[in-house]
Amino acid sequence: MKYSDEQLVTFCQQELGHAEGSSWDSSNLVQNRREALEYYLGRKPDGPDIAGRSQVISPDVRNAIHALLAEMTNLWAGDYPCEFQPEGPDDVQAADSESYAVKAILERCDLEHVLTNAAHDALLLKNGIVKAWVEDEESTETRTLEGASAEEIAAFTAQAGPDAVVSTRGDDATITIPFRNRRVCIEAVDPTNFFVSHAVRSHNLEKARFVAERKFYTRAELISMGFSKTKVMELQAFSWDTKEDSFTRRLDYTTADEQAQTRDQDTIECFECYLNIDMGDSGTDADRWRILISDQTLLEKVRVGFLPYSSGAMILLPHRWHGLSVFDLAKESQDIGTAAWRQWLDNNATGLQNRLVVGKGVNVEDLEAAGPNRHVRMTRGDDVRSSVMPLPFTDIGPSIAEMLGYKDKLRTEAVGASIDLHGDEQQLLDSQVG
Repeated sequence: MKYSDEQLVTFCQQELGHAEGSSWDSSNLVQNRREALEYYLGRKPDGPDIAGRSQVISPDVRNAIHALLAEMTNLWAGDYPCEFQPEGPDDVQAADSESYAVKAILERCDLEHVLTNAAHDALLLKNGIVKAWVEDEESTETRTLEGASAEEIAAFTAQAGPDAVVSTRGDDATITIPFRNRRVCIEAVDPTNFFVSHAVRSHNLEKARFVAERKFYTRAELISMGFSKTKVMELQAFSWDTKEDSFTRRLDYTTADEQAQTRDQDTIECFECYLNIDMGDSGTDADRWRILISDQTLLEKVRVGFLPYSSGAMILLPHRWHGLSVFDLAKESQDIGTAAWRQWLDNNATGLQNRLVVGKGVNVEDLEAAGPNRHVRMTRGDDVRSSVMPLPFTDIGPSIAEMLGYKDKLRTEAVGASIDLHGDEQQLLDSQVG
């Protein structure tokens, strides 16, 4: 059956509310990605800071991702990302031409940067997503024929094509020729702005009944895309991101950063939805529709023949769309490393400035003042040896170093990438363990 625009908006909003990646997602995917971003960025773990204690955070998740990414980028950093093999001696030139043409197209799309971003997303946020589509760009070329005869004008117009427009002024003719250029576009999609229906049971998005991407445009951009100015100016401006994972990625932004100085530059939150739905009367043939919505307003609906998205994961989970990330595998390693590094640094600080038992006759301010050759005043007649006594101190450095080495071994086995230490840090561990 046919559905009204209001019904289509309602369908899309209901799917968005229950999709994987939404704020109401029961799989806790958003919370997992929020925590992964915090671990990667080295932000403090949950719990209050203790004054005077070390606040260092072990960078296991970040280091493991960078080590894996360095190995992965070699896969698409070659001269020809896609190379056609000739089927015979007579096909060599054609295969080379096809390989070069595809290379030129992908270089214009900055494929290496796109795949690096998508791989980074997969390592950190469970899925990497790439979008590919073709944009039509319309342009015109104007030719002026001075003193041309009617036969010459007709011949040139026929050569220019049926869409050419001819205007004459005296003996001169101006011919406007429209052109439509098709441009291949490829980009990595932020997983925190991507939504998939729970019904999908594999990483193949073509099997999903609903897929959506959250996008942001200015009012001016929407109007330039051909949407009604009246409708666009009535849309609600985006003010603040309340989605935990995307908010965490942009934690350094403020409300003022989102507010434009002029209304035409207001940011508008839109959802580009791809919905399988039967818009006919058969009840059996569901087509895929691209539906662009903003809040309660439908901006566009178009039947499409394919889904422009492709996704992948670092480690696939059977019968699930999202996979496992480096964060899932290295979180415990980072927790252990953070605790161990803090204990080691606190222990080292204690060794450098040991705790003391101080008698009544000692001036504590002088004792606590840092600096070489500083005098400490005390009451005449007191015995220094009995008035200031250090508390017992245990150096836990060797045991902590051994534990960190074993922790790194377990992390390498879990993640699959070895992170070599260099310089002073490696020498310190070697001296403590060896």
